[in-house]
Amino acid sequence: MLIAIVDDDSRMLMLLETEASDEGWQCLCYSNGHEFLASNKLLQFDLVLLYLIMPVMDGLTCLRQLRSHGFNQRVIVLTALCDPLQKQQAIEAGADQYVLKTNLLNGLRALIHH
Repeated sequence: MLIAIVDDDSRMLMLLETEASDEGWQCLCYSNGHEFLASNKLLQFDLVLLYLIMPVMDGLTCLRQLRSHGFNQRVIVLTALCDPLQKQQAIEAGADQYVLKTNLLNGLRALIHH
């Protein structure tokens, strides 16, 4: 499984990559939505873990553009905010799941195998 992790927090990137790699999954990390969308592997990913609040290009804009490029694989949106409106916007933009970062690591394996 090839997973894209898109987050501007380098510590979170490292943590998620380590956890996913320990499970045997291959990961590529990106620090913002623009960098991710410019990837030549874009349509090869099986799953995207996408943080919402980032500089250069936020996750919601990235998600909309990703879906408009025909990406049909799962996208799990990560956020630090428990905001019902933001959740609704992410789901409407094409997110498969919306997960608080605080809940992420405890259930990463289950979340990815969902």
